[in-house]
Formats: sequence, C-alpha cells, structure tokens
Amino acid sequence: MAAEELYLYGGMDLYASKSVLSRKDIVFESVIKSGHFAHIYKAKYQGNTVVAKTLKGVPIISLMFEV
Repeated sequence: MAAEELYLYGGMDLYASKSVLSRKDIVFESVIKSGHFAHIYKAKYQGNTVVAKTLKGVPIISLMFEV
C-alpha cells in the first residue's frame, strides 16, 4: 500500500493516484448519469473531453479528481 492515500466510502477501499487534479482544472458540461452514490459528468480537462465522477453529498467545489 506504499504512500498512497486510502479512502473509505461505503465499505469500499479506494486509492487515490499520486496525480490529483484541482476542481478548477475541470469544466463540468452536463450530467451523463446519476446513480445512488454518484453523478457522472461529461467534462473538459485541458481541452479534452473527459468523464468525471463525483460522489453524492459531497459538493463539487470541494472534490479533487484522480487521473
């Protein structure tokens, strides 16, 4: 498990990569899908179209995204 950060959400172990993006680097365009625990967005990152997943109940402004 080296120096990676461990996140626990709903009993699942999730590991953040060493490259973490700031919210200001991502432009959210539209919601693709919403589930029980997360929203999936079409977004832009450095001019590229990407998909961003956010957990429900966590304000988008406070999130950081892994590459």
